[in-house]
Amino acid sequence: MQHRSTFLRSTLAVAALLAALPAATLGAEELAPFTLPSLRSTATGGPHVTPADDFFAIFENPAGFAGQEGELSAALLNLHLAGPVFDMLGLGIGLFQGASFDLSTALSSMLDDDGRLYAVLDLGGPVGFGWVGQGLGFGVFDRTSLVLNVAGVSAASAALTQEFLLSGGYAFRLPLGGTHTLDLGLQLKGFLRGSVDVSGSLSAVAAVLGDPATLLGAHPVMLASGVGIDAGLIYSWNAAGLAFGLAARDAWSPARVAEYVSLDDFMGGAAPAGTSVALVEPDLSVDLVWDPRLAFLERLDLAPRLVLGYKDLLDLFAAIPRNPILQIGAGFELVILDILSLRAGIADALPNLGLAVDLSVFRFGLSVYGTELGLDPGVRTLYNILMSFEFRY
Repeated sequence: MQHRSTFLRSTLAVAALLAALPAATLGAEELAPFTLPSLRSTATGGPHVTPADDFFAIFENPAGFAGQEGELSAALLNLHLAGPVFDMLGLGIGLFQGASFDLSTALSSMLDDDGRLYAVLDLGGPVGFGWVGQGLGFGVFDRTSLVLNVAGVSAASAALTQEFLLSGGYAFRLPLGGTHTLDLGLQLKGFLRGSVDVSGSLSAVAAVLGDPATLLGAHPVMLASGVGIDAGLIYSWNAAGLAFGLAARDAWSPARVAEYVSLDDFMGGAAPAGTSVALVEPDLSVDLVWDPRLAFLERLDLAPRLVLGYKDLLDLFAAIPRNPILQIGAGFELVILDILSLRAGIADALPNLGLAVDLSVFRFGLSVYGTELGLDPGVRTLYNILMSFEFRY
């Protein structure tokens, strides 16, 4: 009981801290959160806060640490492509085969009828070491991404980002009588993000992307470093297979942003050209999960799951909120023989599909899903492919 009372006192202290945020953070610029997409979340309408019963609870809900026996991640590799994904895959295959090409011409061929292009090349890992289970969760991760946004041949921008995350948290379970339980979790994290932004005409941006020395040596570098807090709860009615979860991800995650003239200046120890305070955009999400407990399904080694949730409740109070339909996520998963997982769902009013294979020491899979860049359904749809390889034990 001592550790629970200590945890509760810590939680109350954090709540008091959140209630007295420094005025310096009010009105600060917003940063995107550090997160890694998982095969399950991208194929079932996620990211969800319930269930948080695998290693990705670190990114979904720290309350999930309490209900797991224990899982060690040695490494992971997540390759995420978004945009004209088949053209991008074809370009990648050509590069692998040693084909010569002009990047500006290749990108121009991917423009839509309105002369626009939004493409993402995102690599999570290979650093993905950590542990989740028995009330504890910690991990260290890295992620590299390139985002290209073209509004026309004369207006293009690209952002190259490298980031690292270190996280650690604790959760415990409160029996509520019968088969009812309540899990509470809290997680602290630190992050470091470096990014280089380039803008100009499409041909100029393509020329810079094709010359790493110019990209890193002659363009401003933004370096953001900060800390963060995640908190969450999961209520479970085990006899009925029902669970409800709520998570405040990045409840308070302040950061210091420093701008350097170039990477060479930063590496040389030069003072930043400017600094500012920023906050990672908070996310408050809820989910309801049902695991049907049917004897004939158990005899066939089939484990179905249904999940329905609402992402980012705080967006309802934004100056210009997204259409609430885009924030609803629903999904279905069927696990066969504890090896093969078949998944489907809907998020951003767009379909998700995926599958994964669990070979105990190695997991891999694929998910295909859509995301909406606009504030209403169908304004600007983006198609995504996620391929993941995970070494978990």
